[in-house]
Amino acid sequence: MAHDFWYLLIHVGLGLVGYRQFTFDNEGGLWAVAAGAVVHGYWAWTVHLGAWPLARQQMDEAEGVAARQAIWRGYRRRLLRSSLIRVGLYSLVTLGIAALVRGGGSA
Repeated sequence: MAHDFWYLLIHVGLGLVGYRQFTFDNEGGLWAVAAGAVVHGYWAWTVHLGAWPLARQQMDEAEGVAARQAIWRGYRRRLLRSSLIRVGLYSLVTLGIAALVRGGGSA
């Protein structure tokens, strides 16, 4: 994943700029997850653009409706699972950088 470095830099920048909003409480965590979801929405879209032609080809070659539905379900599950994992991990990066900038305090 060549672009992961740039996503890491984006979240480091978010933590540096929004260190007052991204705190280790409910509201700060929600802000960090929302920021991660916005950033990784673009990532999910680019992955979809690259993976969809192959998935569509597999669905066209599949025999029967059940096989097509299984391929479609697997495609959605893999994309959603990887997106949620990335949003969670990068949100923790954002929260960690914000905590470092604050000096470990909550204010």
